[in-house]
Amino acid sequence: MTARPLLDELRRRAAAEAAAAREAAAAEARRIREEAAAAAAHASESAKARAVAEVQRDLLRARGLAEQEARARTLPARAAALERIFARARECIEARAGHPALPRAVESLVTDALAYLPPGKVRVRCAPALADAASAALRAAGPRAGQVVADPTVPLGALVESDDGRVTVNATFARYLDRDRATLAADLSAALNEEQP
Repeated sequence: MTARPLLDELRRRAAAEAAAAREAAAAEARRIREEAAAAAAHASESAKARAVAEVQRDLLRARGLAEQEARARTLPARAAALERIFARARECIEARAGHPALPRAVESLVTDALAYLPPGKVRVRCAPALADAASAALRAAGPRAGQVVADPTVPLGALVESDDGRVTVNATFARYLDRDRATLAADLSAALNEEQP
């Protein structure tokens, strides 16, 4: 036997082993590339998710700041609108000075005010046009004596005072408007909110 067949056999085995080693190395390289690509894709998706979350946080923060700024501009405007509404309401009250039911209403206001004053004489200050109604209320009160003072500076209604001036009951329509201002302002504010888009 010669060395030739043995060398050929060794060459075939070496070639086969080399081919197997190359195939294994190529498979390992493919696996490493695939794992690296998957890791890169995962890292890219994670980075994208973090970037999206950060942008969303920034948008929410910006939206909150914008809403805060809008409220800061809206509240003074709403307060000014409410003030104009109440000023107009006061004008409307004063414009009712000639209403035919006003004397009876003032008589009722004066009668109610008398209940809050101590016993004794009283003084009722009111607009000159309402002096007769105030006098009628005092007469209807019975034994309670008092005087009516025509005062054009008193808003629509009457100011009813104890004789010594220590106690005054403001029985003007403007005072009733002021008393109910908080409730009316809340209702008007809600109505203004409904009108906004």
